[in-house]
This record gives sequence, structure tokens and C-alpha cells, in this order.
Amino acid sequence: DLLYRVFVNLGRNAFEAGARTVTVRQHIDGGYTAIDVVDDGPGVPQAITAQIFRPFAVGGRAGGAGLGLAIARDLVRAHGGDIALMETGAGGTTFRFTLPLAGH
Repeated sequence: DLLYRVFVNLGRNAFEAGARTVTVRQHIDGGYTAIDVVDDGPGVPQAITAQIFRPFAVGGRAGGAGLGLAIARDLVRAHGGDIALMETGAGGTTFRFTLPLAGH
């Protein structure tokens, strides 16, 4: 249930920023599963990319509290993984989160 919130937060951010599609891809990378959430939105403003995972970091849209990505990071880390902004630009944004595979 908690990881569901990660997907909801990433998807909501993408659609509210103007994305029309969000694609989820998964692959195994060593002892981790890597999950990419890719959108076709306008990208994260360069001025806030360094702080997007901090609580109350806003800048992408009006009315946001700036908690969605901070919560997503905390939830992924609580499951032994991490999340990162892989790329962003006018053609879209890719976030990747990794989770340890069972037994590793």
C-alpha cells in the first residue's frame, strides 16, 4: 500500500504539470529492481531540481504543498531503496526508484 503512494505521487505530479502519458518500466539491476516512471510532460524546472525531494520544495505548479516527492522518497527508503531524478527536459522526466530483491 505504501509503494502505491509512490506511484500516485509521481503520476499526479506528472499529470498536473502537463504530461499526457506516464509509463512505468521495471528491470533487474544486481540485487535490486529498478522502476522507471517516465512522463512526457514539460520537465522539472532547472531551478528546483536540486531540492525536489526536500519537504515543501515547490516550483512546478501552483497550489502544491511540496510534499509529494519528499513522501515518495521516504516511502522508498523505508523499503530499503532510493529514488532519483534521472533526467528531465522539454520532452519529459524520468524518475527511478530502486528496491532490494528478496534474499539480497
